[in-house]
Amino acid sequence: MPDDLRKWTAGHPTLNRDFMMCTDCFVPRRDYRRQVCWLLLLGCVPWSGCQSVPVDSGRAPVAAVVYQLASPPRPPTTSVTHRPNQVRRFRTSQKVNPVWWFGNADEPLAPNWYRPGDCRRNTTWHLRNPCHNFTFYVIGIADKEFIRVGRHPVHVANPHEGWNWAVCHYKRLRLPFLSYHRGGFMFYCGWRNAGNFGMKLNYVKKRTFLPANRRTMTPYALALLGRARLGP
Repeated sequence: MPDDLRKWTAGHPTLNRDFMMCTDCFVPRRDYRRQVCWLLLLGCVPWSGCQSVPVDSGRAPVAAVVYQLASPPRPPTTSVTHRPNQVRRFRTSQKVNPVWWFGNADEPLAPNWYRPGDCRRNTTWHLRNPCHNFTFYVIGIADKEFIRVGRHPVHVANPHEGWNWAVCHYKRLRLPFLSYHRGGFMFYCGWRNAGNFGMKLNYVKKRTFLPANRRTMTPYALALLGRARLGP
């Protein structure tokens, strides 16, 4: 303590005692070695938990394999080429004729499997497939060679049920197609595998047929059962 302050506080014992206690608080300690050791120890604590282990160059890190997100697999895409029997078999004058749109140039008469024995089978056949020429050869490309690309380009519906899509490539044209099939539900819209345009929305319940004698069944009933001809 300076001499001037010591003389000034000599006559005041209480003030002298409090002042000495206050000055002792601001006197720095001389134990520098212990303080430096504690500071070094505290500085090394954070680094002890962040030390990384070098990865062997011969193998990939395990964390990259565990946390890598797997991308969803895309459905396989295939393509088929449609080649008609006769390319450009119809003239442009026929395709612009509205009367020709309602005809059926491929099957003008009903096939043998369609309602055999019915006298009105040809009329109902044309009513069953109206605008055949229009969907096949006017807005369709059934008489042209094209490539169909899609999930199941050969089929109209997915053979395993579910969604099916395809695109018909003819020169610069891209004609899409989309279908969904599940159980008795069937939906499709677009240009089908033959190049014709079509739309369908149908739901059919599964039919149960009673057992019957195959010799007494008509060919039409056998066709419904999925048999092509009469067995022995």
